[in-house]
Amino acid sequence: MSITVKGTLILAVVGLLYLALSFGIIGQFVVPSYDEIERQQAERESQNLALTFDREIAQLASFAEDWSAWDDTYNFLQNPQEEYLHGDLVYSSFADKKLNLFGLFDLAGKPVWGLGFDFEWEQEISVSKVLEAELRQNPGFLAHRTGNPVSGILLTPQWIMLVASYPVTTTARNADPVGTLVLARTIDKEALQAIENKINLPIFIWRADGPELPAEVTAQVDALSLAAPTAVAPLDDERQSVFRLLPDIHGKPAVLLRADTLREAHVLGVGRVNEALGALLLLGIVLIFVLLILMQSFVFGPISRLARRIAVIETMEDFDYRLNLRRRDDIGVIAGSFDALLDRLTAPLETAAPIQPSPGPSPGPSPGPSPGPSPGPSPAPSIKIEAPLESLEQLSIAEVVQAAVAQQRQNGQSAIAIDTNPRVGELPAVTAPRQQLAQAIGILISHGESAILEARDQGGRISIDGDRQLRAAGEMVHLRIADNGIGIERDDLQLIFRQDQDLEGDWDRSHGLAWCDTLVSSLGGRLYAESNGKNQGATFHLLLPIAES
Repeated sequence: MSITVKGTLILAVVGLLYLALSFGIIGQFVVPSYDEIERQQAERESQNLALTFDREIAQLASFAEDWSAWDDTYNFLQNPQEEYLHGDLVYSSFADKKLNLFGLFDLAGKPVWGLGFDFEWEQEISVSKVLEAELRQNPGFLAHRTGNPVSGILLTPQWIMLVASYPVTTTARNADPVGTLVLARTIDKEALQAIENKINLPIFIWRADGPELPAEVTAQVDALSLAAPTAVAPLDDERQSVFRLLPDIHGKPAVLLRADTLREAHVLGVGRVNEALGALLLLGIVLIFVLLILMQSFVFGPISRLARRIAVIETMEDFDYRLNLRRRDDIGVIAGSFDALLDRLTAPLETAAPIQPSPGPSPGPSPGPSPGPSPGPSPAPSIKIEAPLESLEQLSIAEVVQAAVAQQRQNGQSAIAIDTNPRVGELPAVTAPRQQLAQAIGILISHGESAILEARDQGGRISIDGDRQLRAAGEMVHLRIADNGIGIERDDLQLIFRQDQDLEGDWDRSHGLAWCDTLVSSLGGRLYAESNGKNQGATFHLLLPIAES
């Protein structure tokens, strides 16, 4: 896996961690804040429900207070007169004030007069029967007995009622009570609709002691108390139910109210959170993309190019090639150290390591047959190698190549074509021993011929080409001798220049290449081979420094 891929994966993992942390932070801090806002909003809705009923009770109490502190009512309780009944307590008074019950009681608690009416069913109701249980169980319900008015919610067997009980006195409020006035209003469909219109919310109401409460309402009743009268139950992502428990006139749980409200804070919070997450996601992608571009430009790209250049040196086995990166960062330090290491490894030998020559020096490969076998593990060579070095001189590489080709044509295979590119004639001079350099080039050509004979019967060709190249050691002549022969396995490209390597039993070829390598190295040059493998041909590269003018 390349460093670019690894770096990209690392940046992707960092981006995912960034997003995960962003989700976690938003979930830990942002969402709860909106939930708290929603809870506070639900609490306000609950209080609004309670206040709405309180206002209804207060309005009823205000009616009761006005009628009870009135001389006409005071006089009627002491001396009932028909004029009071027909003049003031007409049906329209009940209808206008939405009253369902009007009762007057004397000091003994006996009803002096009463009127009840069910507007839903349009029929009269008995005040005594409606209030019978309350009057029996709670004598203090009649306000004249304690002197304190009573108002609130009253549960009767038939209805949920709002009641107000006030002591009857004079308009000036300077006389002792002569009885009690009781007003009541039932919470029927019409009354509930009127309350809904005031708060603009749908309302549901149940008796807290009702035997047929819905399951979800029963669960809320069990969870509520007068100390904690509010509960909230989400209906879906956009609506919620707010429950409120209200007490009766005795301070006991009486009714449960439910109002379905919009989850505005939740909807707003979800929208804001989604927008924030979307922005964070986009920002994360942009940051990763920018970081990837920067890392590719300043880290991954240079490292990849450095790796490719080193791979070229390894593949081509051109150890005179240098990276020459002009960078002041760690990559430049690595490249500089690598170039310095190659300089040390390819430093030319000060003297040749001569091979022990065969008896009787010869200017080139012997045209005659090879001598017979000699004692020892290896056969005697047919190529006579000159050593030590002759005196150095400035040579035209073209003339040396021409001489080597002529000698090889005289001794080699006439069926193998040897082509020399005219560019070789334009190459500058080199400093070398003439006879030994010609012999080295002849050995390389001879190696190509042998390789061709192993691979084919006809169509063999050797091409000689060259140019000038700038290397780390300076400007050099680069001579290339290529054949279309048997080729060289990749693992053997270095071994062929070792003296102990036997190329298919050919002592001459293995020892001749080793001698050529030693000679070229002693002249400050380099010799290496290139091949794509078996039956793919081979190319020998000979590099020599250009002679100083």
